[in-house]
Amino acid sequence: RPAERGEFTKRAFLNGRLDLSEAQAVMDIIQARTETSLTMAAGHLTGHFSKEIQAMRHDILGMIAHIEAAIDFPEDEVDDILTYDIEKNVVEIRNKIANLLKTAHAGRILRDGLLTAIIGKPNVGKSSLLNSLLREERAIVTDVPGTTRDSIEEYADVGGIPLRIIDTAGIRATDDVVERIGVEKARSYVKEASLILALFDASRPLDSEDAEILKLVRGRDAILLLNKDDLAAVVTPAMLQERAGKDATVITISTRTQDGLADLTDAITAKVYAGTQAGQEGTFVTDARQAEILRQADEHLEASIRTIEASMGLDFISIDLRSAWEKLGELTGETVGEDIINEIFSKFCIGK
Repeated sequence: RPAERGEFTKRAFLNGRLDLSEAQAVMDIIQARTETSLTMAAGHLTGHFSKEIQAMRHDILGMIAHIEAAIDFPEDEVDDILTYDIEKNVVEIRNKIANLLKTAHAGRILRDGLLTAIIGKPNVGKSSLLNSLLREERAIVTDVPGTTRDSIEEYADVGGIPLRIIDTAGIRATDDVVERIGVEKARSYVKEASLILALFDASRPLDSEDAEILKLVRGRDAILLLNKDDLAAVVTPAMLQERAGKDATVITISTRTQDGLADLTDAITAKVYAGTQAGQEGTFVTDARQAEILRQADEHLEASIRTIEASMGLDFISIDLRSAWEKLGELTGETVGEDIINEIFSKFCIGK
């Protein structure tokens, strides 16, 4: 019969050759768009993430075993010492979960890409920036304002981070019906994008169109790029910073000479890896499901601490710890339901 989606990887999982997070990594490797994305997926496939989870489950199971032994032999009267040790160990495990959750933002971006919109008024160099980031002549570049009327979408590898870049039409008032549609699409992408690259022309004074761009990106995760620094500067970074606010990120670039693009790469990398460490991608949380399971496990662990503080019995503490242990098992597939397994493998392609 024809193979189902992900059937061969699913068989490897069901036969114990791979755990669930390792099996998911098979598809992540196939879909990886950058070297860093591939490194993260390969780390999951070789078990780096699973080992972190297994170590936490092992520690929790050890605490459960101690509690059950204390319940079976109540004459030893070790409740106070035991609960103190349990509370200490639970705090350590919660810290490990917190560190993993910090990687969820970067992990999701490395896996799915960062939706990035390039915006600005006509003829500021948006299409030239897209071509520079792609390292190819993807968009038409002319001196005629309004050349880009529709949005162009491409993936680019920027410092190992996959950017899903959208080059939009120049934002301005226009009587051209087609261009006006493009401008409206540009505005909608500003609302959807996770990162905005807003371009301004350093060789021309800031005008009402630039002011509108600044208004659109206010309060959003944006990097302001002062382009054409190879020409005589009329607008300085300080002037743009004053208009945009002291917290705005302003970088001077030239899409013609490529000056400043390394600084742009560093700024994007810093935003993506905020709170995490580059080089540890193999243990990053890669999707929303994994992050939610970790949060739920942490809630059970927090409940166990509240139970201890309320001086409730050891058996109640054991219930909370066992719930956390089972929840973490959903990441490796040891305690996950069949419906979840089928859902995960349904996203695979046939023949994998």
